[in-house]
Amino acid sequence: RVLQVGFHLSGNIREPGGPGEPERLYHVSISFDRCKITSVSCGCDNRDLFYCAHVVALSLYRIRHARQVELRLPISETLSQMNRDQLQKFVQYLISAHHTEVLPTAQRLADEILLLGSEINLVHGAPDPTAGAGIEDANCWHLDEEQIQEQVKQLLSNGGYYGASQQLRSMFSKVREMLRMRDSNGA
Repeated sequence: RVLQVGFHLSGNIREPGGPGEPERLYHVSISFDRCKITSVSCGCDNRDLFYCAHVVALSLYRIRHARQVELRLPISETLSQMNRDQLQKFVQYLISAHHTEVLPTAQRLADEILLLGSEINLVHGAPDPTAGAGIEDANCWHLDEEQIQEQVKQLLSNGGYYGASQQLRSMFSKVREMLRMRDSNGA
């Protein structure tokens, strides 16, 4: 099942196992804004300069099979359609389904909301990771600088490795291309 909620795409990608190995299933999430991927998450935890094959597969599926992707409004729009009882039921079911991960955060947020003068009560609305950025917000490609620095260090330490210089040239070529396109990640 591939689901797009606002500007957030998620799905499971099956990777066939090799001989004698079981098939693997990876959960992939992609956030995007103005035709650019802004963040990715994949269960394979592959940290490479380029997106892992699972992120690419989900992206291509979204492009090639757009009519088979379930589309939903940003979650804030869905929540605004619910009455008080529905909202309470929604929150309780969500916490129940993921209590080990979200219960401390849920309790902290509840405590803050119940404090009338708290910072969370001074802000109108709430963040919605599925709504996309505002028109005045910066938009840039997803780029993991820490991972790239680590990869460059590793390539430089493998000085005798034949492909290292080619990989470095390729990386710097990509940065030059980003600068030419005025993509802020190239800076």
